Amino acid sequence: MGMAIYLFIWCIDRTTKEYPDPNRPGQFRGVVYGGRWVTCKEIGDEIEASADTVKNEIKKLKDGGYITAERQAHGFKIEVLNSKKWMVRKGESSLSRSGESSPSRSGESSLSEPERGKVPYLDQEDVPLLDREDVPYPIDIALDSGKDLKAAALSTQEDIETQAGGVPSSVGQEPERNTSDLLNLDDNDKTYAAVYEYATAKLQSHFLDGFDPPVMWAWIHDGIPLETIREGIDKAFAEYKPKRMGLKIKTIRYCDGKIRDLHHAKLEAQQVSAQLAASSAPPELADWEKELQRRMTGA
Repeated sequence: MGMAIYLFIWCIDRTTKEYPDPNRPGQFRGVVYGGRWVTCKEIGDEIEASADTVKNEIKKLKDGGYITAERQAHGFKIEVLNSKKWMVRKGESSLSRSGESSPSRSGESSLSEPERGKVPYLDQEDVPLLDREDVPYPIDIALDSGKDLKAAALSTQEDIETQAGGVPSSVGQEPERNTSDLLNLDDNDKTYAAVYEYATAKLQSHFLDGFDPPVMWAWIHDGIPLETIREGIDKAFAEYKPKRMGLKIKTIRYCDGKIRDLHHAKLEAQQVSAQLAASSAPPELADWEKELQRRMTGA
């Protein structure tokens, strides 16, 4: 996954209010941070990317038709197109999270534009994205629907790159599996999901660095058990000594060395144990010895 997908998720996560899109009837726009100006450095500090990277990814998302970004000398004013952050699901109550009734999106809003500005919106900045009941567009990943998170994220990133005029990174590669049930996920997918959850908890962040997922998949493909990965992460964090106050581990790939060292140590211990067990076993009898033993025992 590229950094664009993380930036887009960040935009959804930082959306604090919505209003009807004047150019697209029936759709809503999500306003990031309530419409205040935000700098590339500020965004980069939150998703752990450089200001130049953020600037490039904003252009990619804007060209792809996912966001609008009004630029001024003091930053960007970002809006998410076709926002569905607070869309009420079928069968759920029509009450919003703030406890107030929200107008139906199947028709015209019951509030005029000036009145909408007075409605208190719920600020959900501190709510983890995957813990919410709503499903952000265009990722359309519903945890209870059982879609493959990895395949969905890669598909979205390919869509962004294609609409921006680039070449999808997955061209020439084997297509991702399309699963419809969590029970159909293979062991590698389940292990990756567990590693991702553990890594974000350790980093105390909703996002991983763009170079972390390939390293995590390498652990799984190399046959490193989940428990060893968790133990290696714990060991790396426990032994980390910052060079100056305020520094901390920001990427889970920092733990790669500890995890692999631990895995190799366990493999060597297993080999030594197997060799000791083999050396303590009684030697194999020759054929004549087996025949003599059979006659003596009457077997």
